[in-house]
Amino acid sequence: MTPRGKTRRIRRRSLATRLAWLFGTMMVVILLLVGGTNLVTGYRGRQQEIIRGQQAQAAQVATIIDLEVERVVEEMRIFVHSQDLMAMSVADTILNLQRFLKNFALCDEAALLDTNGRERARVTQQRIYSPDELIIRGYPDYMQAVLGGAPYAISGVRWSEGGTKVLIAVPTRTLAKDITGVLVVQLDIGRLWDERIISRLGIGRGGYAYLVNPNGAIIACDDRALTATRTDVSTLPPVTAFRRGQAEGAVGRYVGLKGVPVIGIQTTVPSTGWGIVVETPVALAFADIRRMTAWLVTLLGVALLVSIALGTLFSRRLVRPLQELRRAAMEIGEGRLDYAIEIRTGDEVEDLAEAFTQMARRLKESYDEIEGWGRELEVKVAERTQELATAVETQARLLETIRRMSTPVVPVYEGIVVMPLVGLIDAKRAQTMTHSLLAGIERHRTRVALLDVTGVPTLDETAARCFVHMTRAARLLGTEVVLVGITPQVARTLEALGIDLATLMTRTNLQSGIEYALRRMGRRVTVESQKRERHRVGKIAAKR
Repeated sequence: MTPRGKTRRIRRRSLATRLAWLFGTMMVVILLLVGGTNLVTGYRGRQQEIIRGQQAQAAQVATIIDLEVERVVEEMRIFVHSQDLMAMSVADTILNLQRFLKNFALCDEAALLDTNGRERARVTQQRIYSPDELIIRGYPDYMQAVLGGAPYAISGVRWSEGGTKVLIAVPTRTLAKDITGVLVVQLDIGRLWDERIISRLGIGRGGYAYLVNPNGAIIACDDRALTATRTDVSTLPPVTAFRRGQAEGAVGRYVGLKGVPVIGIQTTVPSTGWGIVVETPVALAFADIRRMTAWLVTLLGVALLVSIALGTLFSRRLVRPLQELRRAAMEIGEGRLDYAIEIRTGDEVEDLAEAFTQMARRLKESYDEIEGWGRELEVKVAERTQELATAVETQARLLETIRRMSTPVVPVYEGIVVMPLVGLIDAKRAQTMTHSLLAGIERHRTRVALLDVTGVPTLDETAARCFVHMTRAARLLGTEVVLVGITPQVARTLEALGIDLATLMTRTNLQSGIEYALRRMGRRVTVESQKRERHRVGKIAAKR
């Protein structure tokens, strides 16, 4: 409980602050929902776009390699079918081989072999091999394939200081279609990758691609060091999928060739059986998404500040009238019913203020009316209180008189008194009876006291014990107490209660009691004295 006029203030946020935060929170939630949805949608769309772009690039790389290989094979076939190289002199053969290499900048070496695998002529873009430098190649896989009737054959990848190479073999025939030898051309895969793929497709700016053989070794990529060292990448997910013969497609996220998270796909070059892997670093792939996220965070911060500012402005315009209403309610609550509320908003708040003003006016009228009633009531209460005090005083005097009259001590002879009793006897009346009897005994110098219980309808244990106590107290003053007028009902009650009345003298009625008292006083009882006694008893009875 707080004292009147004092209020206990609980620390809490104001309505304006809560409204500002609510407004700001709503704006942030809306922006988060919209921005989050856009980010998720943009992320998924960007990932699909990247995968589609990688698939298109991989398909273009495979197409370029296939076309280049097919073009070289086709030119080689035309070259060997247009002339009988084995029938020419070595000098003419060398001259024709040089002319062939000039038309194919990606082919850096050409050689003509007989069916035994012996080189008949061999030239490069820069030099001509002398007869002493010619070797016997024997029957490698590509020679066996061509001599066995294949239109062309491609050897496995060869690593050298100049890069990775591959040999393409085409059989030479006579006009009768008999195989007389094999034309072998060395294709530079590194130059093919750099000049036909990297420069045309732009792979390497952000994303990158690399070419692997069926064993998982790098054949070509933008890093020559990886190619020169025959780096084994067979454990990378796309290369593993390629080696297992899985269908081309996206592999998903993984740690790529350069040790960073990437999104990659793999596909196969049909003509050579090589694998192409295209990878895009996640950081670069989703750079625009990250920029969008940063922009969204910035926008959220700005939106939060703006929404809090606007919420604070609007809430203050709303809260100021409410604060005035609160102040008015406190003033009215403290008793200032004439407090004037000045709110001019033109809306429901102003209507509420008017209602407060009318309520205060009615409360003041009611309070004034109640105060008038209170003053009138105070006067009436004072008057009534005085009347009740007078009545209580009168009643007290009357009760005292009644108590005295209910236990009178009447002298009938010198030394003899009678106490007539009427009505029920309770503990309080028994105490009054004892006090009155002892006072009467002392006042009248009584030797015999007669207690007349003729008017007592019944006695209880309290009244019976009272008589015993009165007898004992009177004896201490030298007075004998005689109980007269006991009715049969009272006698049965005393018997049922088991009260010992052996020490109490009893007589049938008042007359016999007076006669007993006179004899105890040593006086003679004559006829005339009996008449006088009857007359006195009649007066006592009349008083009762």
